Amino acid sequence: RLRHAIAVSAAYSSDLGGSSGVTWTDRNVFGNAEQLSIAASVINVGGSDTTGVGYDTSAKFLKPDFGRRDQSLQLTVGAIKQSLQAYDQTARTTSLTLSRKISGTWSVSIGGATADERIVQENTTHNDTLLAMPLNVAYDSTHLSSPLEDPRGGIRSSLSVTPTLALGHPNATFVITQIKIAGYFDLNHLFAIEPSFAGVFANFP
Repeated sequence: RLRHAIAVSAAYSSDLGGSSGVTWTDRNVFGNAEQLSIAASVINVGGSDTTGVGYDTSAKFLKPDFGRRDQSLQLTVGAIKQSLQAYDQTARTTSLTLSRKISGTWSVSIGGATADERIVQENTTHNDTLLAMPLNVAYDSTHLSSPLEDPRGGIRSSLSVTPTLALGHPNATFVITQIKIAGYFDLNHLFAIEPSFAGVFANFP
């Protein structure tokens, strides 16, 4: 593929309004397949639950084969601003994730993340700092070489557990747990015409 790429996106929902953005990617930053992606989006344009236009920006750097084969390190920094009916949010985020593929179907990751955010709700301002440690286990039996390809069979599932410490007034600790499961089935054979019938139709006057 080409070393540099530009992607343009747009979306709309009735509650959060429209959004549009652009992403620039360098797929070989230092000559060893390191990837750098910089993205910027305008969000919350004209939605029923929004009170103003916001933004969502991020920069991601991926180092493949970090320390050993089939292990990667990803650093992400971002900033977001939202003006919603329920609250206004301004936040800066950072994360560092170490991922390892342990077999053809299983992979694990561990990392650290921080978020420094300001929430304004009902004329009350909250300034919080979140410290998190995401842990993830994923199973993928689709056997695709690229995540951009459409799977025709297999299962993708993951379990994510994220212990989080919130530093604010007052301090708090909590755990975020997410489970995702998706199954894929190839229905092409249900709609394909058998060769014998196809020959009859081709010769029918």
